[in-house]
Amino acid sequence: MLQQASTNVVCYMVFGKRWDYTNQTFQNIMQSLDVVFRTSVFFLPENVFPYVPGFLKRGDKAMASVEKVLQLVRDEVKEHKETFNRDNIRDFIDSFLLEMQNQTDLDGSTFTERQLEMTVFDLFNAGTETVSTTMWWACLLMILNPDVQNKVQEEIGQVLGRDSRPSMAYRSQMPYTTATVAEIQRYGAVSPIGLPHAVPRDTEFYGYIIPKDTIVFAGQWSVHHDPELFPEPDMFDPERFLDDEGNFKNIEYFMPFSMGPRSCMGQPLAEVQLFLLFTNLMQNFKLKLPEGAAKPSSEGVMGITLAPKPFDLVAIPRD
Repeated sequence: MLQQASTNVVCYMVFGKRWDYTNQTFQNIMQSLDVVFRTSVFFLPENVFPYVPGFLKRGDKAMASVEKVLQLVRDEVKEHKETFNRDNIRDFIDSFLLEMQNQTDLDGSTFTERQLEMTVFDLFNAGTETVSTTMWWACLLMILNPDVQNKVQEEIGQVLGRDSRPSMAYRSQMPYTTATVAEIQRYGAVSPIGLPHAVPRDTEFYGYIIPKDTIVFAGQWSVHHDPELFPEPDMFDPERFLDDEGNFKNIEYFMPFSMGPRSCMGQPLAEVQLFLLFTNLMQNFKLKLPEGAAKPSSEGVMGITLAPKPFDLVAIPRD
């Protein structure tokens, strides 16, 4: 349900529509995204030994799932081209198509149909899975830390009560809730190594020479769990993001969206989604372990993203 909610937000922005949760196409896309992001595609043997693709087949299922998502994107782009009206821009695809028309006479323009397909694919993939996996961590960490859950719900009660709908306008009045979301991102480190970048020139880094075009990863998990930067990193503690006066504080080494000029372009949208989804969830439900259930593990399972191991919980509507 969390994955469907976050995916529909991106669908509405990119495709100009949302899907009914029971729609079979939508369900197939959800399954394809699961396969892609639960596979460590960056570290498959094929990437190290590309000359033996007929022998190593571990990546075939993931690539087939990628193709399914890409085909959905192609179908949507085709439909948008057929119904395009420059006086009625409906969504991201229309905006891109408009710019393609505006740059028709420019040499070397990057506004091409191939670029449109891949950009939409990136937005659709990265903008859905990372948010839903972060919310998965949120649920786990709330049932493992009921004292934190209680404090979040107390603050929500003081600021929103039971009837006011969460909005970003209240965020500055909810420092503990904001700090809890940040700590969930730090602790879970959903994008543990980030996405691959390439070194544009020969670079010296801490005495090491990194040759031009070498693929590098930022390594968010190692930063977020460095005891010199975040004391007792294995402890879930939202108060590390609060100053002495109880206000939310940014920490220089907090980098859930990577770093530098090519950090995640979806950061503004993800921040809004995470705050609103988490606040809505905490406002309306008390999360706990099922009666007699064993304490779930807080260790992650590595794919493209770092997700919690499957666990059970009970969501009790709050009065």
